[in-house]
Amino acid sequence: MLSSPPNIPPSLFQIQRSGLLNSIGDLVDLFFVDAPNLASGPIPDDVAPFFKGPYYEWWNAEKDEETGRWNYNNWLTSLAHIEDICHLHGPFDGVMGFSQGGAAVALLVGLQRTGRALKTQPMLGFCICFAGIRVRDPHLDGCFNALQNVPSVHVIGDKDPVKRMTNMLIESFDNPIVINHPKGHVVPQLADGDVERMRAFLIARQKTSSM
Repeated sequence: MLSSPPNIPPSLFQIQRSGLLNSIGDLVDLFFVDAPNLASGPIPDDVAPFFKGPYYEWWNAEKDEETGRWNYNNWLTSLAHIEDICHLHGPFDGVMGFSQGGAAVALLVGLQRTGRALKTQPMLGFCICFAGIRVRDPHLDGCFNALQNVPSVHVIGDKDPVKRMTNMLIESFDNPIVINHPKGHVVPQLADGDVERMRAFLIARQKTSSM
């Protein structure tokens, strides 16, 4: 059975369980960031046996039944937290996230490109999204329109209940690399061919950043 120390970020736990660090660890230096808001919902069933918490979230998405609009409560707190991390520990070449984190990193790149975040930081060069979605706030549509030329990788599960929204995010990019897997809402163990696609993407980003 896998175990997770109490202070390990859930994102690191997911990636460790998938074996991704073994696949790409020689190409990247990863800096893991926990969201600043305590989770408003329960720990997922597939994680609870391994991880004792506490658990965090980037936002709490709630739909206003009268207007039909989605509100992303505490997102501004998370954005300020991310900006602090970037100032203290950056600059970073790119960003990677799973689930809410996958949605957040795509949103962050779009916000930077529209001048609404990370104004004093070098431009983030790419994003890698595991089960990331496009958030449903019309005020943020411009952020996603700014993602067209951003290099990106999207990992999507055939059995993921949010895959429709993941595909909506993928459509924001002109030339995304899309990796499908047969599982659900997880960071999966990638097939050999998909590992090579991920590695080729990262090697290309290294060459770009060194130019």
